[in-house]
Amino acid sequence: MDGQLHRLLDVTLYYPEGIPTYWEYACGKVGRVCIRVEQRPLDSQLLGNYLSDESYRATFQAWVNQLWQEKDQLLTAMAERNQQARSNLDPPETA
Repeated sequence: MDGQLHRLLDVTLYYPEGIPTYWEYACGKVGRVCIRVEQRPLDSQLLGNYLSDESYRATFQAWVNQLWQEKDQLLTAMAERNQQARSNLDPPETA
């Protein structure tokens, strides 16, 4: 895009009730959705020719892999917070 892109919107969706099917989406049967949106800067090292520059391609792939690792950690943390919130709502067991 020749210098026209400066930021990336990184959107993470977490479905506390399980990942819905396409049909559930289409029928409006999706329950809660947690959404996190983050603006990420695109610095000059992320601009290049992916098809012909092997060095750039390796740098770009490493950057994307790092994003996926961060996203996996974020989703794990969101799931743990959701589990904690649910357990705090559960009534105490009686003997």
